[in-house]
Amino acid sequence: MNKKLLVTLVILVLLYPLTAWVMGRIIESRASATLAQMTDQAPYISVIDNKYHRGWYTSEQDLTISLFGAQLAGLAPLTGANPDSLAKGVQVTLHSVIHHGPMCGLTCFALARVETHMVLSNEVRAALTLIYGPVEPLNITSRMGFFGGGTSTFTSPALKETTLPGGGKLSWDGFKITVDYTRHRDAYRIDGAVPHLLVDGPDGKRLEIKSVSFKSNSNRVLGMLYAGDAEFAIDSISYAGVQGSSPLLISDFKYVAKSTIDSGFFSFALQLDSGAVGAAGVKLKDVYLDFSFKHLDMATLATLNDKLRALYKKDKGGDAAQNSQAIMALLKEQGLPLLLKQPELSIDRVGLDTASGQVLFTGTLAIPGVTAEDLAGAAGSTALLQKLVGDFEIALDDSALNELPGTASILPQLQNMAQQGYFTHENGRWHATIHSVGEQSTFNGKVFQPGAMAPAPPPQPQLPAPAMPRH
Repeated sequence: MNKKLLVTLVILVLLYPLTAWVMGRIIESRASATLAQMTDQAPYISVIDNKYHRGWYTSEQDLTISLFGAQLAGLAPLTGANPDSLAKGVQVTLHSVIHHGPMCGLTCFALARVETHMVLSNEVRAALTLIYGPVEPLNITSRMGFFGGGTSTFTSPALKETTLPGGGKLSWDGFKITVDYTRHRDAYRIDGAVPHLLVDGPDGKRLEIKSVSFKSNSNRVLGMLYAGDAEFAIDSISYAGVQGSSPLLISDFKYVAKSTIDSGFFSFALQLDSGAVGAAGVKLKDVYLDFSFKHLDMATLATLNDKLRALYKKDKGGDAAQNSQAIMALLKEQGLPLLLKQPELSIDRVGLDTASGQVLFTGTLAIPGVTAEDLAGAAGSTALLQKLVGDFEIALDDSALNELPGTASILPQLQNMAQQGYFTHENGRWHATIHSVGEQSTFNGKVFQPGAMAPAPPPQPQLPAPAMPRH
């Protein structure tokens, strides 16, 4: 062997323990900074206990956190529970084994590789053992990048016809969720999937869910405000009740959210849609619920987000009533700048498609010309409502109404409104264009009168005239 190469290898071998030890210090500092950033970004997380034991090649961390303590304590007046007990939140203990880099495994070249396990109480562990046996129900592995980013992967093992408490059976392919993040958490990417889930009840009921997936990409745009897109999808959901009952079938279910930035304004679109739906004898081709929030001032949203986080962080465990008042005051304080920038709510598409027709509702809500004086004083909300402008459109196909249960009761109302000019009925479709300003609305250009939707009273039978007395 070349003498210089041998000397180099010897030096590297001798220096590696020192390198791993130095990286151990960097890892500990990174872990502390990450924990502080996590509690700052997510005020519903509190650190109860944190013990870090640094070694030469590996370190260990025992971390106990509380989730939603302040939020649960705020529910105490409604539930009658002890606020102090609820303020403890949902406590979770995590034990992590941290393998120092740069060689943190056979296929790992990074600052560190982390294996994390949940520390469960004896009662919870005993209950999970009945389902999973000796296998860990949740595994978390992470890779800490040299320059601040990293990846965390959450997995759960598959189960095949596992008997549940009560006699049912569970089969599923497990799940896998991967979270990638950049330095300083400026961007996130999440990718998760549950391929198949099947639950058979002891009474013959069956729930089956196929191909659940979740994808999300988000980037920091200002402060702690992120923009990006997310999609949650399920190929099919089927539920069969007791024998003889109508099954529930839903296909191509999707929840899609997308936020964008343009010239300092934030827009957010939300779609909650599905493909074919079948239940209780009703069959639909599509169901959709799509909204958009447009022209929201980005700087105001970022300020509102920062102040809400600071408020939650300050008032953890505080008086629930005072916290609610502080939140309402903050929303009113930051709501005015948002309204002054002329935001708009767009009802892009709400409705459904049957085999032969459609029911569709669309529209917009805006507050043009609102001023700071409109919200000043006790009459602020009333003045605001007077400037609220809505433009909507309703379209109802006869063929769709005939296929839907219970819609026969609205036909007399539609006919009565059509006679008054509020609706039109042409080519098998009921239609109305609605314009609303403040408390006044027009249907197809005609001022709407209260009680117009009530069907006309049925004609009363003609009573015979009373008989005249004889003289």
